[in-house]
Amino acid sequence: MLEDAMERFLAVLRQEERRSDNTILTYAQQLHPFIQWLKDQEVTKPQDLQLKHILDFLLAEQKRDQIGPKPQSGKRLSLSSVYLKITTLRRFLFFCYEEHYIPDKLYRHLPSLRRSQRMPKTLNRREINRLLRPDKEETPDGLCIQAVLELAYASGLRISELITVDLNKLHLDAESLTVFGKGSKERVVPVGKCAIAALRRYFEVGRPALLAPGSSRRKTKRTPSSRLFLNHWGRPFIRKTLWLRIKERARARGIKKEMTPHWLRHTFATHMYRGGADLRVIQDILGHAQISTVEIYAHVDDVQMQREYFRIPGTRRAPLNDGIKA
Repeated sequence: MLEDAMERFLAVLRQEERRSDNTILTYAQQLHPFIQWLKDQEVTKPQDLQLKHILDFLLAEQKRDQIGPKPQSGKRLSLSSVYLKITTLRRFLFFCYEEHYIPDKLYRHLPSLRRSQRMPKTLNRREINRLLRPDKEETPDGLCIQAVLELAYASGLRISELITVDLNKLHLDAESLTVFGKGSKERVVPVGKCAIAALRRYFEVGRPALLAPGSSRRKTKRTPSSRLFLNHWGRPFIRKTLWLRIKERARARGIKKEMTPHWLRHTFATHMYRGGADLRVIQDILGHAQISTVEIYAHVDDVQMQREYFRIPGTRRAPLNDGIKA
């Protein structure tokens, strides 16, 4: 059965390839609709799978996203979404062929797409200062989110890394933090002085209050978690909840952009480069395997500098890299 092949595929990703939970979840989210669509087409056995079924599924997905389950959606499937679907299916079909679930190399016939390198979205200096401005009134929740944002901007952490930061891995005196990134790769990242100050305040006032019995609707004392950041229930954050809290903070600070937590990672890297940091250093801090992944930040910085330059009254509308004629 195709469902059995999918479960076996996910198990291999988890147990043999040691992929992260987020990666496995992404694969599952892409494959479940595919398997369900095949069942609707009365295709349940791997040997009955044909290239036509796969291409028809991709076309159906594209039309479904264009029309949408609700009349107001009307969104065309983005190139990145198409890329993700095709990449997932190719990987799954390769596995099915290698494990003799299917007799043909169907993965070879899928269209090849090259992921476009879009400019990463960032916050400018004014926006990041507004976002990181502390609340006038201190609350345990507020101190926690303040520490989250300061650490995210100071160290360029992913949201998955933020929610799993371990107390024992944070070294405030050494101004550093040990994190486990994608593929469970360990790296040490620096922690800036503003982030350290926010973390110390959170340790002194915020976290003890979140763990105290009776606070924030808590009625019983719970065994303290080793996770650094806790929600108002005194429990570790889940990804979606922390994402929503960051978006709420941005709206409260008058930032109209539909930002995501990953914007802070992009902003950190861009501002690091603008401050004179070498791309290799940024690569190590972000935990990227290839230098080409961070080279985009050099281009981001050039574009932003041009935009800021053109906002200055009286400047001529010409590219910054134009030569000056004598």
